[in-house]
Order: sequence, then structure tokens, then C-alpha cells
Amino acid sequence: MNLTYEPVSGCEASNGVGLKIMVALPPEIKMSEKMEEEIRHCGYRLYDMLQHDIHASDPKEIAACKKEGEELLALFDQPIYAEQIPNEYDKSNRPWFLVTTKIGHIKIGWRKRVIVLDWSCTTNKGRAVDLFADDVTKDVHMIHAWGYEKAKEYIAKLMSL
Repeated sequence: MNLTYEPVSGCEASNGVGLKIMVALPPEIKMSEKMEEEIRHCGYRLYDMLQHDIHASDPKEIAACKKEGEELLALFDQPIYAEQIPNEYDKSNRPWFLVTTKIGHIKIGWRKRVIVLDWSCTTNKGRAVDLFADDVTKDVHMIHAWGYEKAKEYIAKLMSL
């Protein structure tokens, strides 16, 4: 039997990595929208895993993540302990940490172009809207810092209260 495959899902990146899922069905069977959506969803997950594994084995990426982790931890003057945790934004290898400080645990990590700071597990119950009134992206006990300098400023303020 000669099958005709139709593309259902595809992802590609500028680094030359791509994934395409093609499906062949008998002519009398039409794929439902739900099934097509599920195949696309699986395709995106496979693509993310592929990208993650490629980055995880790239020596340049490994060195960049190590340097980034050191720079994040250097923002704290007196951390007691730091545990690397899974990236909570995406499946990348960019490091995230749960840093134990004298006021409790502060979560920190990169989210695209900003550094996430979450102090919900500390004794500092100050709300972001009150502590950082002029800054934009924030939640009750979380704020996005636009770079290392801003993150250091936010951490210093959190630690001083």
C-alpha cells in the first residue's frame, strides 16, 4: 500500500534543529481537530526535549550556565546555602536556585530577559507593590529584575527589612 503523509506539526530553530511530524491515514478517515491538536502538543514537547538535550551536552552552553549560576549567587552578600532547582520558566538549562538566607528561602532564576525573585518563603512579608512601587512586573511576593544590578538592589532591600 502506498501511504500519503501529511504534515501535522513542525518546529524549527535558528540553530538548525527542527522536528516535523507527518501522519498517514486511509482516505476514508479524517483526523479530528482534537487529535491534530494532541499531535502538535506532543511535537512541541519532543522539540523542547530535543533542544534541552542539545544544550545540555554543548560545552559552550554548559560553561555559560555555570557562569550565569555563579553570577546569580554572587548577588547575595551572605547566603547560608544555595540549592539548584529546576528552571520554573521553561525547559532550558538556565540555572535557578533556592537560596537560604537569614530571612528564609529566596528563589532566583532567569526568565528570558529578566531575573525572577520570589521571597514568598521568607519572614519578609512585604508586598512587591509596596516595596517596589515604581517597578513594573511583580506579583505579591515576586518581582522581575531587569539585570544583575537591579536584582542586587532588590535583594538588598528584601534583606534589610
